[in-house]
Amino acid sequence: MRAYYRLSYTAFAILTTVVAAFVILLQSDVPVYRPPQVIIRLMQGVQFLSLVIFYLGFKPFDLGYFTGIKQTVGYLRTGQVSGDIEGMTEEGLITTGVYGLVRHPMYLAGIMLFAFESHFTAKSIVLRVLAIGYFIWGSLIEERRFTKRCGDIYQKYRKDVPMFNILKGLALFLKSKS
Repeated sequence: MRAYYRLSYTAFAILTTVVAAFVILLQSDVPVYRPPQVIIRLMQGVQFLSLVIFYLGFKPFDLGYFTGIKQTVGYLRTGQVSGDIEGMTEEGLITTGVYGLVRHPMYLAGIMLFAFESHFTAKSIVLRVLAIGYFIWGSLIEERRFTKRCGDIYQKYRKDVPMFNILKGLALFLKSKS
């Protein structure tokens, strides 16, 4: 199962996202609100910042392992897979870079991207609520997994680094440097 778990998860996530997007796009839509242009630009700035945060959060990972492709290919070639239940071989906990400011930078980036979308229609609001709920739920699952995997080290990390509040994380980081 380890050989295919991560790839199956990735495929399922892509499939369900495509199906959900298709179902949502088939529905008629009603504009709800159009913010002033200055607010739209500010929201787009926050969305750009979310892409930077996502990039910095993804930077320590190998795309092949993250998607499960390397685990599956390795198993098909050798009949063996290393790593944890997901076939991930990274040991320890990443606490440097953006992970020193916020525990879930990629989830935070997703939340920011959806929350600061400037088009307010009935469909976009439903999509936002579902997407943000997914990111929060995913981070809670990840919290439980890391607590189990890393124990006291993760508990200290949880105490020292906020889950999503990157501004608080930045303030704590700057305070620790002074």
